Amino acid sequence: MPCANSRPPSKLAKWPTPGNVVLGSRALKAVIVTLQFIDASQSLIHRFENLKRKLYNCNASIYFNRKSLNKKLTPSYAKIKIPNTSPAHKHTQRKVSKLRIKDEIKLLHCKKQKLNLEIYQLHLKLANNWKNLWPLIQHDIESKLQKECRMRYQNLDNKIKHLAQQQTPTHPPKEPFTPE
Repeated sequence: MPCANSRPPSKLAKWPTPGNVVLGSRALKAVIVTLQFIDASQSLIHRFENLKRKLYNCNASIYFNRKSLNKKLTPSYAKIKIPNTSPAHKHTQRKVSKLRIKDEIKLLHCKKQKLNLEIYQLHLKLANNWKNLWPLIQHDIESKLQKECRMRYQNLDNKIKHLAQQQTPTHPPKEPFTPE
């Protein structure tokens, strides 16, 4: 049963739907084109956000690898087993691990360069499409990704601390010398 304040169905405003609009109207074509434009732009915005996320993750990996090199730590991915058939195996193992980390940093810098180029081209496209709204959209994406990055860097710092605790040799405390 209808409410007392409701209008009869014949008096309700009719919104344009595919069933009650003439297909030749310019307004409908403009709405369809606008909706297609917004849908296409949204996929570009998501692509931009994902590329930025990849770039920030790449930067974080570079940060982690540099920290581990500076502190002379070996992450688990860089541990390479060398059979200890010769007395020089420890030295070789350290060198190989260090080389692996340096190669990883080089690879990450190449990846970062490619991502920056893609992001730049996509940024220009989106700035042309969205005009005055683009800075707002970009700020929103940046703030969202900054929160994720803070967590990522905290996790990496914790990982560095954990590696330092594991790989730093602990010597038993020396007893003070007391002459008898």
